Amino acid sequence: MKTAFLALAVTFTSITYGQNVTKNDVYKEFDLSLKDHRGFQFIATNDDCEESFRTIKNAIEFAFTTSKRKDMMFVCLGLPNSKFLNQIYSVEDLVEIYRNIKD
Repeated sequence: MKTAFLALAVTFTSITYGQNVTKNDVYKEFDLSLKDHRGFQFIATNDDCEESFRTIKNAIEFAFTTSKRKDMMFVCLGLPNSKFLNQIYSVEDLVEIYRNIKD
């Protein structure tokens, strides 16, 4: 009986806490600042792209880790029909998208 209770408790705990990535987790993981005012726009891949990515997750990770610090950065995304194209995102917006992708 003790073993069954322990197994149930471990299962419940892992389900409850295992997949919940908080905003703070993302900010800490990538050493981001809440005061970061940069903007990002994902555009379709073309010949002018400095950086181009095949997944939104890789594009967001680049936005979080790049040493280039511009007020507005255009990141190419090789997904021509993506809902993420041609919209402007703040760091906070990208953190929220990243959380949803990671879960």
